[in-house]
Amino acid sequence: MLKSAFLAIRGRRTVIEQGDESQYFAWSSQRLMELGFNFGDMPTHNFCWRVQKLMGVGDHKTPDIVAIISEKEVAHIAIDVFWFTQLCQTLDRASSDTFKRFVERIIAWS
Repeated sequence: MLKSAFLAIRGRRTVIEQGDESQYFAWSSQRLMELGFNFGDMPTHNFCWRVQKLMGVGDHKTPDIVAIISEKEVAHIAIDVFWFTQLCQTLDRASSDTFKRFVERIIAWS
């Protein structure tokens, strides 16, 4: 019940976030092409955390793009945390314990 209720609330945010995600992809793809690459040419694991190093070689555009995306993602996560907490309160569940169980299930599925 918790999962379906959360997904119903979360679905309302999805339309807005898909627009943002499309914009992020467009910015990232364009920047990769400017640098002579295509999306998927290189692994991206931890890329956002390492991109600041690019400033050391004179690339300020890429870190600026990542900073904008990161700022927007923080806002998305804040909204999700708010709704998740509200839902848990409605269902009289501890949000931290519920979240921990979700994470454990996701890890078990992977």
